[in-house]
Amino acid sequence: MNSSYGPSGAQAQGGGKCRNISALLGLVLAFALFFSFGVRPGVASGRQEAPVNYEYDRVLYVTGAAREQIPNSNAHVSLGVEVRRESAEEAHREAAERADRVLGVLRSLGVRELRTTGLQLRVEHRTVDGSREIAGYVAVNTVEFVTNVDAAGEAIDQSVSAGATRVQGITLRPDPGLLSEAMKRVERAAAQDGVARADRVLAELGLERMEISSVRLIDSGYISPADGRGGMLMRTEAFDTTPVEAGTSSAEARVELRIRY
Repeated sequence: MNSSYGPSGAQAQGGGKCRNISALLGLVLAFALFFSFGVRPGVASGRQEAPVNYEYDRVLYVTGAAREQIPNSNAHVSLGVEVRRESAEEAHREAAERADRVLGVLRSLGVRELRTTGLQLRVEHRTVDGSREIAGYVAVNTVEFVTNVDAAGEAIDQSVSAGATRVQGITLRPDPGLLSEAMKRVERAAAQDGVARADRVLAELGLERMEISSVRLIDSGYISPADGRGGMLMRTEAFDTTPVEAGTSSAEARVELRIRY
């Protein structure tokens, strides 16, 4: 009768122990590698979790705006002399003479930035019995100048008396120095308005402003009243001079703030 403790049985038992020891050593080695190199599931396949950046998730964009009214003090006026005559020479000569008288009057009034802005000489046609023929010639000289608003009416009236036949237009603007200071104020006020708006929004949500990370000036400038083209100026017997109402211009600014919270 064969005993389980014979040579063949001992060999089988010894082989099983070896296999168990090898498996145990492999498991220990795997754990050692795991804790030594920080190997995690998914790394071997090349997948890595993207780091979370909360900086861009906690940003508020807000726009601030401000406006200020500025009194207009300067009038930019454009006048014209228009003459129609049978010959080009006559039209040109008379328009030049009238324009010279207008320029002399304006110089005597002390207007600023006086200049000639246009010279035209054109032919006019008419149709008679189906035939097109020359009807005459038209010469136009235009000038521009700047004066105080309260002196603009008198300058226009004296120009018309000297030979001007057209008032091309008038634009009313504030003093450049006052406008520059007003623009600084509205830009500063627009930034303050943006910060105040951001603080109100964040306070409603129980959050606090950390820092202003960027500022962008969206718009900055001024809006003047529409010019006087198309009959803004009127001359009536009730006034000694043409009335010109100065009105106001608007200095405006808008800024965009990027605020971290």
